[in-house]
Amino acid sequence: MISTEKYKFGSAIVLSISLLISACGATHKNENEQVSSEPEVQHHIVKSPNDDREYASIVLDNDLQILLVSDPDIEKSAVALSVAVGSFQEPKEFGGLAHYLEHMLFMGTKSYPEVGGYGEFVTLNGGTQNAYTELDHTNFMVAVNNEAYDQALSRFSGFFYEALLNEEYADKERNAVHSEWTMKSPNDWVILAQLEGKTLNPEHPISQFNWGNLESLKDSGNQKLQDALLDFYNHYYSANLMKAAMISNLSIAEMKLLAKRHFSNIPNKHTPKPTINVPVATAQQLKKIVHYVPQADMKQLSLHFVIENNAHEFAVK
Repeated sequence: MISTEKYKFGSAIVLSISLLISACGATHKNENEQVSSEPEVQHHIVKSPNDDREYASIVLDNDLQILLVSDPDIEKSAVALSVAVGSFQEPKEFGGLAHYLEHMLFMGTKSYPEVGGYGEFVTLNGGTQNAYTELDHTNFMVAVNNEAYDQALSRFSGFFYEALLNEEYADKERNAVHSEWTMKSPNDWVILAQLEGKTLNPEHPISQFNWGNLESLKDSGNQKLQDALLDFYNHYYSANLMKAAMISNLSIAEMKLLAKRHFSNIPNKHTPKPTINVPVATAQQLKKIVHYVPQADMKQLSLHFVIENNAHEFAVK
């Protein structure tokens, strides 16, 4: 499977705030630069003249970048956090591990260990919450009534530094991931994505199965699924690989305090940003015509071109 968007957003506010994460951009600090104990505005925000909301971009001491949006007229406050790790970083032995971890993070934290407590809190406070796993990142988001924002941030931020990842709930979430795969795997768009992966470079992670199911998410020889889960979380869930966006009716100053209070606890493990040095296609995979008989009634011609990695130009399209 190529497209790994496992969930659709449940709220227009959450969708907007998750998209705003990309506006934070990447910053480079001199190794000798002294970092202030207070969050600092790091970027100039360019916005539409028709937008009267107030913006600020800050970097916490742990290198977590956060975009703040103050809108006194909104009725719900939201936050989204993206981790720059996804299905591409999974070990071959455990296809779908990033997706499985996304599920397991909701199974309680040290401060809020009750399973189901997070979802119940969000529902009781008029909110929505969701997450999805992509090839190169994993995104989490929540929106609640304004008055519940502080506590929502307390619960939400714990996913990223004190998740219990209790093996007791492994089978429950393995089955949840398997259920998603069973439901969506007969769809043409899923099959075509899998087919694309199969016709590209087998040495590239695009060729791996990354939805996850009961077959791929189990102990493999002397390698334990639980060990792989903990290793993945402990290595990649580092503040320097994260970006967040917050929107609230609060002032920018108040939001800075909330950001520092709740997100400064995430450790910076100085994990290098994942890179892939294997070409997605070699000469053997190019100049091919693939015929596919669809499950549904569809007639489609799709042309695919391999281009050089231009991710560094993302901010300017």
